[in-house]
Amino acid sequence: MATQAVSLVIPSALAPHPGGGFWLARAVVSALKQSRPPAEVVVALDPGARLPPEVAALSPCVRAVNGEAPGHQAASNAAVRSAGYPLVAFLEDDDTWEPWHLESAWEAMCRHAADFVSSSQRLVDADGAPRGVFDFPTASGWLLDRLVWVRLGGFDVSYRIHHDNDFLGKLNRAGVRRLHLTEDAPSPPRRKDVQRLACFSWVAPSRGRLVPSVNRSVHGGSVLAGVKRDQEKAQRSRAEYARLRSEYGDIPW
Repeated sequence: MATQAVSLVIPSALAPHPGGGFWLARAVVSALKQSRPPAEVVVALDPGARLPPEVAALSPCVRAVNGEAPGHQAASNAAVRSAGYPLVAFLEDDDTWEPWHLESAWEAMCRHAADFVSSSQRLVDADGAPRGVFDFPTASGWLLDRLVWVRLGGFDVSYRIHHDNDFLGKLNRAGVRRLHLTEDAPSPPRRKDVQRLACFSWVAPSRGRLVPSVNRSVHGGSVLAGVKRDQEKAQRSRAEYARLRSEYGDIPW
């Protein structure tokens, strides 16, 4: 890559953190504390939503974009369309990054000539206490060439829960060169659907660090918690999984 300038997209429903303030503020602070911070932070909001003043005040590089329809998918698409830089990163508003995340992802992308980077995550509770490691490539670890996003059409807004799986499926089908970052530990991909992807590599770039660089919050207000708690959301999740299997032959990873 000729430049490391990154537009960070943070989709947010502006949910309150149990300890006070917004989850969003924690995510933005973790982005601003990067060893090589993003050139801009674009908060993706539902139509009519406004960026809280306390979040806007964190940095002049923080701005908001509203989606054309409700939901993270439309808001994220609008945010990427407005992005001013050639690389785009994503961070869910209830997750955070370790200070070395973005630099490590960019260096790995350059070193391995990849167009898309994802990351394992350290599971943490609302107070930040560790709860385990999760290796699915959630959007909070994504760094990609903006042209790839444009070429693949961004998120399909008809997916309300598993839009990230669908985008991974589009990446795989297009043969986009993918890289997944993990902690410095023996962690070969165990899933058969990953092992058969010629475009996929698994690396440990964290320079001796034994934890992933993305912290994924586990709490009662998350999307997955809602699926477990709400029968209607659970039914939608099953329907979307069935659609993914029909489209891609498996649940894309």
